[in-house]
Amino acid sequence: MITEYLPKDWERKAKELGAMSRNSGVIRNAKSLLRLNMLYTTNNGSFQMTALGIAMTEGISISKVACAKRIRNSGEWLRWMAQELCVTQGAMIEKPKFLGEKNVQLIDATDETTKGKNKNTWRLHYTFNLFDFKCNKYRTDNE
Repeated sequence: MITEYLPKDWERKAKELGAMSRNSGVIRNAKSLLRLNMLYTTNNGSFQMTALGIAMTEGISISKVACAKRIRNSGEWLRWMAQELCVTQGAMIEKPKFLGEKNVQLIDATDETTKGKNKNTWRLHYTFNLFDFKCNKYRTDNE
């Protein structure tokens, strides 16, 4: 099971970092929330398909809007888990002293084309700060 590789206190951190903000919701524990996020990433970012997947795997009925809110609130928690995994596995890169205050950004871009009669292409830029373990998305104008 993947949970045995996750950082210590990963379930507690879900609540602490705002991913599990309510006890009364349909997603009642961190394991279900993790599964929801994993379904989202494996369903090409479709909230509808993710909601359907969690209904089929765990019997949790959730709307695509509620699914989107849960996933959006999970970002800091997922970032924390990824960073902790890198630290425990020895994969974190310590910032060299000669860089001083300079940041090192890893940058990528992808093009997305809208469907329908009037197709537009949008370029999404994504940056990742190598030493702060933070990322940013930038959506630029269509071409």
